[in-house]
Amino acid sequence: MGANLIPLLGIGIPGSIGAALLISAFKIHGIQPGPLLFQTQGRLIYGLFGAMLMANLMNLVIGQASLGVWARVIRAPESVIFPSALLFCFVGVYLATGGMFGVGLMLVAACVGYVMTALGYPVIVFIIAFFLGAGFESSLSQTLVILDGDPLALINHPVALAFLVLAVVTMIYLRRGRSLDSDAPNV
Repeated sequence: MGANLIPLLGIGIPGSIGAALLISAFKIHGIQPGPLLFQTQGRLIYGLFGAMLMANLMNLVIGQASLGVWARVIRAPESVIFPSALLFCFVGVYLATGGMFGVGLMLVAACVGYVMTALGYPVIVFIIAFFLGAGFESSLSQTLVILDGDPLALINHPVALAFLVLAVVTMIYLRRGRSLDSDAPNV
């Protein structure tokens, strides 16, 4: 979705699974998403926008032309759809990696995702943390070097203090909203 590219390209934070895949492709090719991306990789950005326009146009054309076919596909029983999708996943990963290691890694990732979903943890948060972990670690070490290893020295910096207060207020607000949602009667 186009709106997910705004935080991805603007500040380097993926907003969806598709954006997380795109940021991983950027990092594989040595491209760091963020504010300087528009300055350093202008041709890539315009190519990305052009590709999105063409993809949306082709989605419209192909969608209109094959609407009847897809209407029949969604009527297929789950006993046909799920094994077919799983087979395509196995074949795609095997062909992309050229071996069984990728298939095994896919199965491990699927099991982790299933356990996280069963326990109520959102999978997208794990994916975003996976991609942002190295940058967070680097920023944390830089901050500790600036503060001479004393995290309590952040109290002397008003901008950092404002961000900390904003983070706490946001967590309280979201926690309160979640508890209100769970107290609401089911209709």
